[in-house]
Amino acid sequence: MPSGHTQQTAFALTIAYLFSKKNLYLSIGLFILTVIQRYVFRNHTLIQLVVGGIIGIILGYIFFYIILYIEKKIIEKIIENKEKKFDNNLI
Repeated sequence: MPSGHTQQTAFALTIAYLFSKKNLYLSIGLFILTVIQRYVFRNHTLIQLVVGGIIGIILGYIFFYIILYIEKKIIEKIIENKEKKFDNNLI
């Protein structure tokens, strides 16, 4: 079973980085500390940690693009509603 802690850390740091485009080295540092902690205390094997990290990063990217898609659709809907309201006022 992949490491849930590593997966959640990778997911959260991926989302934070993609939204802010800041603190890449801090994110990598926190991720590495999580991996080291889980490995040193013998909670997971190295393979489980790597797989958990990969899954977390992939899910972070997927979630990020889903959020962008939803945001785009909401903005399009708002613009469409304003245009309809504007057209109705002209009649």
